Amino acid sequence: MGINKKLFTDSGAGPVVATDNFTVTNYTGTNLGKTITGIPFGPQLVWVKDYGSSVSHMLADNIRGAERWVEPDTNDEEDDSSTAIKQFTSDGFVAGGSAQCGSNNDTYVGWLWKAGGSASSNTDGTITSQVSVNLAAGFSIATYTGNGTQNATIGHGLGSAQDLVLIKNRDNNDAWFVSHVGLDSNQFVELDNTSVATTNSALNHQRLSTTFKTTGSTPHHMFNASGEKYVLYSFKNIAGYQKFGTYTWTGTNYTAGTMVSDLGFTPRFVMIKGKNEDSNFSMYDFTRKSGTQHYRLAANSNAAQSTSGYQGIGFDSNGFSAIVGADGNTTGSGGLNKQNGVYLYWAIA
Repeated sequence: MGINKKLFTDSGAGPVVATDNFTVTNYTGTNLGKTITGIPFGPQLVWVKDYGSSVSHMLADNIRGAERWVEPDTNDEEDDSSTAIKQFTSDGFVAGGSAQCGSNNDTYVGWLWKAGGSASSNTDGTITSQVSVNLAAGFSIATYTGNGTQNATIGHGLGSAQDLVLIKNRDNNDAWFVSHVGLDSNQFVELDNTSVATTNSALNHQRLSTTFKTTGSTPHHMFNASGEKYVLYSFKNIAGYQKFGTYTWTGTNYTAGTMVSDLGFTPRFVMIKGKNEDSNFSMYDFTRKSGTQHYRLAANSNAAQSTSGYQGIGFDSNGFSAIVGADGNTTGSGGLNKQNGVYLYWAIA
């Protein structure tokens, strides 16, 4: 894909320039605050990881505001500190001096998304939400306060059903709730752990065209405890730009071969999670690589990136594959290519 190639949305709404809506940056911390510039857009969601050290991820957005973050690899409530992401700018962000985003001489990766600027009130649901929407790129950020009722609905602004939902209770140490189009009805996984997809009647839900609906047997604290604050990240398939789906590894355990071959684009970012296999949320991007081998970080773990071939994958012109890494190891993991394993994926051009 050319760096500024225009990609058309599935709704025909117009061209999407991939790099104007999502990108990846690497930088080195300074302890004193690091200004990241040169991003082709003003990022409204910033996900940062020290990829050389065992330090938790940091996820910040402009709707909750600067100096507030949640951690994808823990169930911790929202935290705030002047040493975190200090500012969102028109072409980047300012990272403070915390170990999670700015330790001196530590190396960081930042995954950056464009939303829709300042939040607006959304009354599509029974719970009013504050939403920032990038409709063309299939992404929105929403915050809301739970009301503790069954069958509550929260507006997400995307205009069609979400393909990926990430929800975090900001006030309590609750696990991250994840719903993906590749999961069976009412199944979910938790971003901060390795468990297989499961069901819990209290966490039954529906991803609807304008709202996320909590249909559980009782209001659940993971997404609708009375008076507690939440953040909801919503994503949907956009042809040629972003895709969510599943693949089944039918080959021999841990051998080389194609995982997905019908994305419609060359990926710059891939996340993979086992549906029926206990596994990490493996994260790859175009910046952290050696030759054709892209290195893994795990969204559910504070560990440094793995640079061994058995955890790496290759990016292809229309998908991604298990490969032989530069160290001679073949991609091999229960979370990637175990025989008869079913895997959820998220890919961005």
